[in-house]
Amino acid sequence: CYVRSEGLEDRVEIRQADIFETDFSDATVLTLYLLSDLNMKLRPTILALRPGTRVVSNSFKMGEWEPDQDIEVENSYAHAYLWIVPARIGGVWSFREQGGDQTFEVTLEQDFQKFSGAGAGGLAVSEGRLRGADLEFTVIGLAGQPLALAGRVEGDQMQVTTRRDGRTVTYVGTRTKRS
Repeated sequence: CYVRSEGLEDRVEIRQADIFETDFSDATVLTLYLLSDLNMKLRPTILALRPGTRVVSNSFKMGEWEPDQDIEVENSYAHAYLWIVPARIGGVWSFREQGGDQTFEVTLEQDFQKFSGAGAGGLAVSEGRLRGADLEFTVIGLAGQPLALAGRVEGDQMQVTTRRDGRTVTYVGTRTKRS
């Protein structure tokens, strides 16, 4: 076995089992060679995995869930797709500037690893992108100019930073309602 010959037994577990009957919720990497209809049947289970779990499929996609990376080997039929399970962030989020008094609330709508949103007073969230629990997005209408924010989400808590007026500003968000 390749795992044994490379000394990886303590880090790699290869299972041969019925994927629809097996609990693989502790997986950090999932490799698939299933037809698209089976990938689609498995997709809800995959999306429930821990954010950041990597999923690689040989040749077959997952419907409208776009891969994070698409690799085609030249002069070959080999085609690999990589998805990184995104955190679930849909819902209403209340943010407060750390060490400041600025607050805002937005409702985020998620479509796999992409998201957008809106808040009161014409506030808009655009260009939202998740890579596991890491995220980045732009807020328009908060500080008179678009603000690019980046950070991390853990369950119902989010911390993001931006540069404004030559300084780093951190916002801490709490989800008050899930969607």
